[in-house]
Amino acid sequence: MIENNFLTGKVALITGAGSGFGREMAISFASKGAHLVLNDIEMEGLVGTRDLILEHYEREILVVKADISISKEVNEMVERVFRKFDNLFILVNNAGIDGGLYTSLKAKEQVYDKVMAVNVKGAWNVTKAFYKRIRRQKHFKPIRGKIINVASCAGTLNG
Repeated sequence: MIENNFLTGKVALITGAGSGFGREMAISFASKGAHLVLNDIEMEGLVGTRDLILEHYEREILVVKADISISKEVNEMVERVFRKFDNLFILVNNAGIDGGLYTSLKAKEQVYDKVMAVNVKGAWNVTKAFYKRIRRQKHFKPIRGKIINVASCAGTLNG
């Protein structure tokens, strides 16, 4: 049986943590003992997630407003995370936009570019930036960390 607080001492970063599935994952990780880095593009949702968690759990939480489609903002987030915490055990690439939930062949190019920038390039930016640090974490053996990529069923629609 898995201990209830098996993430104690570990840090989880969730993109898109201001609402929905990202918020629920943040609450779940906090319930298992993890400290958190909450990322989203809108501060109001992040503050709401943080406050909801702190009502129930005593955790360290770093809130980072950053656009993951912009590598400079992601790199700044990396620096903030490792100034506050000494590890990042779980990275969840959850942020995503739907662009209107129509097929890619019907999308306007500007909408398509934005969806790809957040959903694909954003996850790539975050993974690339944090993986360099995660792979050097020798104190977590045999696993140095986890990277979880979230996608929606909208990505399976034929174009």
